[in-house]
Amino acid sequence: MAMIDLKKYSGLALAFDGSKLLPQENGIEIGSRDVVNIGDVRPQLLNPELTCPTVFYYIFSNIDRKSLLKRKRLRFDMYVIPPNLAGIEYVKTLGTSAGKYPLLLEVVHGYLTLLLQTSNEEPGSIPQVKTTTIRLKKGEKLVIPPNHDFVFVNSRQTLSVVAIMYSSKCRMKNIFDDTRGAASYVIRKNARLETVLNPSFRNVSIVKPWKPESIYKDFNLTAKTPIFKQILRKYQRFKWLHDNSKIEWTNLPGCY
Repeated sequence: MAMIDLKKYSGLALAFDGSKLLPQENGIEIGSRDVVNIGDVRPQLLNPELTCPTVFYYIFSNIDRKSLLKRKRLRFDMYVIPPNLAGIEYVKTLGTSAGKYPLLLEVVHGYLTLLLQTSNEEPGSIPQVKTTTIRLKKGEKLVIPPNHDFVFVNSRQTLSVVAIMYSSKCRMKNIFDDTRGAASYVIRKNARLETVLNPSFRNVSIVKPWKPESIYKDFNLTAKTPIFKQILRKYQRFKWLHDNSKIEWTNLPGCY
């Protein structure tokens, strides 16, 4: 594939060549590269018997420039999801939890279908799961609230590149192997995109999605400036990435 320039929306001189993230100037650091294959994702697929596509996505972790983010105790990762189908299901990432830490997300290239869910478990009762599906395009930003689990889905015919900024204190973990995926699957049926529920979840409520711009003012986000640049210029505005008590989450749209 042709080299894709990611500088405009990432805020860093980076390009993607089909399998590698390439710095385009001195001083840019990429900590690690992970390739997630179908064998890794199979336990969370609608059809776990599938054998292709082989590669589902790439994760480039600890991206930085001259250790500027490291000094602020922040991490910056990119997920690169090629366009493809696994049977009738669009390619996706493994279900992930950041626990009590929020994440700041930005679509750097292409489009993203974001599955978000949270659950309320009470002793002796079936967990109540709330889920929503949010569609984002290049340049749009979103905050994933604390205690919300997520899956990234590429439901379009172009490469999807998603950047996330989060506290270095956060420890991401993969989830949903025991339920064969999240509460929803994103599929292609009769040449149309559909979201269908996962029967492993018995008590699910679908929440109306919210638009990115509805939260920009609450987090002092500038719509047209990459989050990497915003954090370097106005770091004091982003202390909530380290401490979620700095935000009244229940008053914000989408924090259910």
